Amino acid sequence: MVAIKLAQTLLYVPDVEAAARFYERVFGLSRGWVDSEGIYIALEGGGATLAFADAEWVARNGLRFAPIDAQARPPAVEVNFFVEDVDAAYRAAIDAGATAWFPPAPQS
Repeated sequence: MVAIKLAQTLLYVPDVEAAARFYERVFGLSRGWVDSEGIYIALEGGGATLAFADAEWVARNGLRFAPIDAQARPPAVEVNFFVEDVDAAYRAAIDAGATAWFPPAPQS
């Protein structure tokens, strides 16, 4: 078995700074490691890391991927946040520019 010391979710985005600001503002995450060239920002919170890498930089370096498009079907990835007030977090995300596919609903 491999011992894991760090786990993160990494998203390739068109605007690393804007993505980081959104998650800082809405979910209160704080900056961890930030690349001096602005191609990578890691946010920390709740024992997990959510990181963003510049999609154009990644593509120029040979990695092929489907770009994130707010108007397209969502990718087969989920980033989950456990919050005290779901409705308040939802409103904050929408107010900060998020696009909702569905409003919050109870899950069993």
